[in-house]
Amino acid sequence: MLVRPISENELEIVVKIHLLAFNNFFLSKMGSSFLFTYYRAFLRNRNSVFLGCYQDNKLLGFCAASTLSKGFNFLLIKQNLFAFTIQGIKVLFSKPTALVHLYRNFSKNGSVQFDNQNYAELYSIGVSPEFQGKGVGRILFNNLESSLQRKACEQLSLTTDQFNNDKTLSFYKGIGFNILYEFTSYPNRKMYRLIKKL
Repeated sequence: MLVRPISENELEIVVKIHLLAFNNFFLSKMGSSFLFTYYRAFLRNRNSVFLGCYQDNKLLGFCAASTLSKGFNFLLIKQNLFAFTIQGIKVLFSKPTALVHLYRNFSKNGSVQFDNQNYAELYSIGVSPEFQGKGVGRILFNNLESSLQRKACEQLSLTTDQFNNDKTLSFYKGIGFNILYEFTSYPNRKMYRLIKKL
């Protein structure tokens, strides 16, 4: 398997993998057009690390991370304001409450006062269902970790569900993550923030 940066002409495949891997998650419910805009913004941001894992030139999975968590999502929106405005208008007419949900989760405005978000953050790691359980996620993570270390990042964090999430939690704990704290995301989703020293 080969790992390399995602290219812009592969974004539609990334979106398909995301929708298959995260079928019932909030960002998936925003639709493929929003996801395309989000991942294109990711790709174009200089603070991002956006990798794909390939076999015989077929994209099996991807990971999207940033070198600094604090303010990253709002930076993406600011740098791609027109594209996100168009997506916002679409969402406003199709599912208006989703905009509130999106804002509250992107802003990370919670009750955790001690978190300065001074770490790299893994936003998404998705593997095509037919290749799950075959080491693709671990290969992606190992390459992401190396990329972040080369960029002088000292810690990597991510958020994941507390409940009905044993397989994912086991994966992250198996590669060295620990629970930093628990929190509740909008509207009432119990989450963990995990962290790992690089």
